[in-house]
Amino acid sequence: MALGATMYLRRAPEESEVVRFLISPPEGWTLPQISPQSTVVAAPVAVSPDGRRIAFIAVGADGTSQLWIRSLDTLGAQALPGTERGASPFWSPDSRSLGFFADGKLKRIDISGGPTRTVCDVVDGRGGSWSRDGVIVFNPGIASPLQKVSAGGGVPSVATELGQGEGDHRQPFFLPDSGRFLYLATAAGDATSVYVASVDSTERKLLVTVDSSEVVYSQSHLLFVRETTLMAQAFDTQRLELTGEPFPIAEQIQMNGGGTPYAIFSASANGTLAYQAGASAGGSQLVWLDRTGKRTGTLGDPAGYRDIQLAPDGKRVAVAIAASVGSSDIWLYDVARGLRARFTFDAASEFTPVWSPDGASVVFRSNRKGPNNLYRRVASGAGSDDVVLEDSSQKFPTSWSPDGRSLLYTNTGSSNDLFVLPMANDRPATGSEGRKPIPFLQTPFNEGNGQFSPDGRWVAYRSNDSGAGPFEIYVVPFPGPGGKWLVSTAGGDFPRWRRDGTEIFYLATDSTLMAASVNGKGSSFEVGAVTALFQMRRGGPGWPYDVSPDGRRFLVNALPEQQDTSTPITVVMNWQAALSRR
Repeated sequence: MALGATMYLRRAPEESEVVRFLISPPEGWTLPQISPQSTVVAAPVAVSPDGRRIAFIAVGADGTSQLWIRSLDTLGAQALPGTERGASPFWSPDSRSLGFFADGKLKRIDISGGPTRTVCDVVDGRGGSWSRDGVIVFNPGIASPLQKVSAGGGVPSVATELGQGEGDHRQPFFLPDSGRFLYLATAAGDATSVYVASVDSTERKLLVTVDSSEVVYSQSHLLFVRETTLMAQAFDTQRLELTGEPFPIAEQIQMNGGGTPYAIFSASANGTLAYQAGASAGGSQLVWLDRTGKRTGTLGDPAGYRDIQLAPDGKRVAVAIAASVGSSDIWLYDVARGLRARFTFDAASEFTPVWSPDGASVVFRSNRKGPNNLYRRVASGAGSDDVVLEDSSQKFPTSWSPDGRSLLYTNTGSSNDLFVLPMANDRPATGSEGRKPIPFLQTPFNEGNGQFSPDGRWVAYRSNDSGAGPFEIYVVPFPGPGGKWLVSTAGGDFPRWRRDGTEIFYLATDSTLMAASVNGKGSSFEVGAVTALFQMRRGGPGWPYDVSPDGRRFLVNALPEQQDTSTPITVVMNWQAALSRR
C-alpha cells in the first residue's frame, strides 16, 4: 500500500481517485493515544499543507515521545532530533517547518535539519496554526483564549477573547486566505462550538457545534467529529457559511480523554486525510504497584480516570472519571471494599480533587460557570457544593496544608503561578482580607503542581525556570522567604511526599517514577540520593499516581495491559473523490 502511494504521487495531477494506505510506527516505537509527558491529551497527527507529508508523535521504549516525518513518496519515516517530549505538531504554510509544544515552550524546527528554535513560552499548549503571513495562533495553556505571535519569535498578544461561560479556546486552523482561522470554544456542559475569526480582530462568527476538539478545512469542506464519526460539510470561505448537510467520511475515529476529547485526525486543503480508527483512549485502570513496579492489585473497573488523590489515611481515593463528552465527575473509592460512589453531580466537568488534612472534605475545580472555580463538598456527600474561590481567573487546587489553614492552588494566565488561599475550619477564612488569595510563587516562569510537606514547612513544586529544558522539581520553605533546592536530576513533574517527609517522589520525563531521599527537619533542606523505581504506562491526563502513607505502594492510573497503543494511521488521498459515488 505504501508503494502504491509513492507511485500515485508521481502520476499526473489530473488523475483523481481515492487511495488508502496505513502508516505503522517505526520498529521499537508506538503511536500513543496520549503523550506521556503531557497533562492533556495531545493532537498527535498533522498533514502538511501540500498533502505530501505526515507528522506524527511516537513513543520509544524509554517512554520519551518524539516527532517523526513520513513523506508519502518514501517507504520509511524519519525522526526529528531535538523534538523529544514534543506534542501537538502543526505545519508552516510552505510545508518546510513544524511548530510544536515541549518543555513549556512553543518551538519550531525545519524538517530539512537544524536545531529547534523557541518561539515563545507557553503553559501547556493545546494546538497551533501557522499563517502565510508568518503569524502563529495558538492556545498557551489550560482555560485560556488564543494568543498570536510572530513565527520568528516574540511576545505573544491576545488573538481571541473568552465569551460568557466559555472554558477555553483551542485547536486553531488557518483558512486558505491566511488572515482568518477556525477555532473551538469549550463551555461547561455544552457541546464544543466552532468559530471563525481574524488575526486583525477579536470579532467572531459561530459556524457549528461538534463533539471533539478538532476541526479542519479541506477541499471546500469543514471536517469535524460527531460522536466517533468523521463528518464533512460544504463551507463557503467567502461568505463564511456552511451549506448543505454534513455527511460521514470515516467511522470509529479515536477519541482521547475526558471532558472535551481530542479526535485524532488531520487533513490538508488539497485533500489528503489522516486519522486513527479503533478503540478510543477513554479507558484506563487504577493499579496498585510496589516499589519495584510489580502489580499487587487493582482498584475498580477500567474507566476514563484522571487526577488521583488518596485520602490522608489511605482508606479512600478521590478521582475524576469522564462521564460523557464535555463532562466528568469526582468519584470516591473505598480502598478496602473496592467500591466507588459518585461525589459530584453537576453537568459540567469536575477535576483535581484535594482532600482536607482530616479527610472530612474535598476541594475540586469545576467549569460550571465558565472559568475553573474552586468548590468544596463534605466527604460524606451530604449537603451541596460550597464555593471556595470564584473569580475570573483560571485555577485548580493542588494541596491542603496539614494544619488546614492554607489551600495551595495554581493560577493560570500568561504563566502558571502558585497562590495560597487562607482557610479556616475547612472553609475560606472569614473577613475580606482573609479571603484574599496570596501569591506564593509568582514569576515569569511556569510554576505548578505544588505539594505541602507533611509538617507544612516546605512546598515541592515543578518549574521551568532552568531554561529551555524540561520542568524540574524544587522545594522552597513555606510560607517563605528562603532558599530553593533542586530535587530532580534530569526533569520532573507531579511531586508527592512520603507521609513521614523522608522522600519526595516525582515522575521523570520518560515516565519513570523517581524517589529522592530528603531531610527537612532543620532550618535548611537537604536532598540525598535519587533512585529510579519503575516506569509507568500512563493511562490518562492529570495527576497520574499517588503514594500510600507508608511509601511502599503506589496507586497508578495506567493503561490496561491488553490495550493496543499502536493503531496505525490511515491515510486517504483525494478523500473528496468519493463524493461522486454518493
